Formats: sequence, C-alpha cells, structure tokens
Amino acid sequence: MLRARVAHFRGQSFAQTLSGVLALHRAALTEIRRFPVTTVLGLAIPLATILLITATDLLLGAAGEITRSSMPILLAVLLVTASFGALAVPVAEARERGTVRFLATVPLHRGALLLAHTPIALTLALVVAVAGLAAARTPPSAIPGAFAVCAGLCAIGLGLGSVGGALARRGSQVRALGMIVPAAVLLTAGALPFEAFLPGADWVLGYVPTTALAYVLADTLAGGRPGLGPTAWIAAGGLVLWAVGVTRCRR
Repeated sequence: MLRARVAHFRGQSFAQTLSGVLALHRAALTEIRRFPVTTVLGLAIPLATILLITATDLLLGAAGEITRSSMPILLAVLLVTASFGALAVPVAEARERGTVRFLATVPLHRGALLLAHTPIALTLALVVAVAGLAAARTPPSAIPGAFAVCAGLCAIGLGLGSVGGALARRGSQVRALGMIVPAAVLLTAGALPFEAFLPGADWVLGYVPTTALAYVLADTLAGGRPGLGPTAWIAAGGLVLWAVGVTRCRR
C-alpha cells in the first residue's frame, strides 16, 4: 500500500516531498481503517483509565478530589505513552516490512514516514488530553495553561517516539520500550513519596521533564499560574528530539 502511494514520486524534486508525506499519511489512515484494532486499543486504554478514575471518585463520593489530584500524574503517563506508541510502533513495523528501505529509492527522506504518522499521534494525544481535563473539571480560566502543559507532555512523547521509531529495527523492540516508558514516567512524576526516604529527591526529580510538567499541571488545575516558561523549554526540547529522529531515521 505505502509503496504504491509513493512509487509515482520517483524522479521528482525534493520540493515535492510534502506531497509524498501527505500520500504516506493517507496510506497510514487507510491502514488504520483496514486494521483498526491497534488504534482502537491505543485510544480505548487511556480513555478507560480516565473513566475508571472518575468512576472511583463518584463511588467514593469524593466530589472530584481523587480525579483532580491524580490527573496530573495520569496525564503525564498517558500522553507520553500514547504519543510514543502512535509514532514509534508503526514506523518500526514499516522498517520490518522494508517500507523505510524503499523510501530511500525515491525522492522521499526515510524520515517522511515519521512525519506522516505525527498528525495521527497528535490527534490521539488531543483526545486523551480533552478527556482528562474534562474529567478533572478544569476551570475555564485554567484550560489554556493546562492544554499548554499537555502539549509539552505530548512533545516529550513525540520526541521519544521519533527516536525510537528512527532507530528500532523491529516492532518488538519498540513494544518493549513501550512497557518501560509508562513505568519510568509514573515513578518520576511524583506518584511515590521518594522524599520520605531520600532527602532531596523531590528537588532532583523536579529537573526530570515529565516530573516538572506534572507539577506544573497540578498547580494549573489547582488554580495557580501556569508555568509557561518551563513548559515552553521542555516542549522545545521534545520537538528537537523529534526532529533528530526524523532527520536521522535509519533504513
């Protein structure tokens, strides 16, 4: 399918690679429609997690306190993991099928496949962010800042996914990383009281990007001023990492 989409770009100039990326994107959407199970699970699992937290809140009569207190850490895990998987897995699988090697024979950079899947990863992250912020009953005044932080978390996931998709030889390698990423984010995002037995741990973890954004999101949802400065720097770092993966994508 992907080969048929890009075969007619053979011999065309580099200036027309955008059309090639769009063709790859349409092919990726076609693949999703033909085999939707992976995409459905990739979206259903985060949404079901958010729904479970909300249901627990209602059953315990906590008036939204459980959801609001857990949503910063939960969104940090879900957004990074969803963005990572939606970008890295299909590209690694395409490498196994030989699609990435084929792209090197036409006027399309091998990273074009990462570009083609990026809008899909962004859409998935947007749905998860909207669901999470709605479940937390985010005040209207805090929505812009909260979305900015969610965008920063998404940028981290895209950066990791881009590098993973660019370097992994097999889809199984990316799936193995996909099991490590959520655990690493969860452990460093403030879910455990490391400060109780490791003095200074909170200060150190504050420099971990996902931890810093989880703290900023918690302050934003609590009505504080959004930390747009740290968010912008971390998001920029994630985008730089994403660009490195796109430009250095291996065959």
